[in-house]
Amino acid sequence: WSLDLQAGYKEGRALDDFGEGDISAPDHDVRDWFFSSVSQHFLSPNNSLKWQFDVAGQDNDTEWRTCSRAGDIGIPRSVLPRATPICGTIDESGSNKRVDLDIQDTLIGTQPWKLATGAHLQYQQADSPTFYRGDVERTTYQLFFNYEYRFLPQWSFTLAGSQEYADTIGENFSPRVALLFFPGEEHSIRAVYSEAIRTPDLFEVEADWQYTARDVSLPSDRWRCASSR
Repeated sequence: WSLDLQAGYKEGRALDDFGEGDISAPDHDVRDWFFSSVSQHFLSPNNSLKWQFDVAGQDNDTEWRTCSRAGDIGIPRSVLPRATPICGTIDESGSNKRVDLDIQDTLIGTQPWKLATGAHLQYQQADSPTFYRGDVERTTYQLFFNYEYRFLPQWSFTLAGSQEYADTIGENFSPRVALLFFPGEEHSIRAVYSEAIRTPDLFEVEADWQYTARDVSLPSDRWRCASSR
């Protein structure tokens, strides 16, 4: 039986350049943290059970004050002239968290075969008023197996499959079949058929950008707001 634990935390500030109309720089105050645990149990000389649990997250505080011309943000001329500078505070702050749990059982038979079966669970959550318009989440479940059989000294056969369900895209099955030939100790030839799908991450399926300025004002120092730095 073995157990490995790891944890970490870091924080810092990422400096960004002034953009057109910015009064303050859009710097990022970032905090990252993670925890990981891996355990392996040897149930018998030919059977082992391994599990891994990971949690990671990031908090990002990004606010700055900037200005745009009224015409550039869709304010009608009947309300304000197009060149009138409008200033406000922009918020790109957000947080995200991810949890992963993996369990795998490996069985090595008395004959030349090996079977690995397992499951994977992932939960992902993000919160941003700008990029997601609030809080979004995703859960993914996966069952898999991999069977290897060496039916002759120079030949090996592999059959594998993965059944996955994600609440954002539904179910998907990915099969894999392989035949390997070993003409020498350091030489192999293989023929493989497989299908796979990459599950899109949360940002790819749930992103919904919307910038909302607060503390909006018509500054007296218009040149400062309308000019670029």
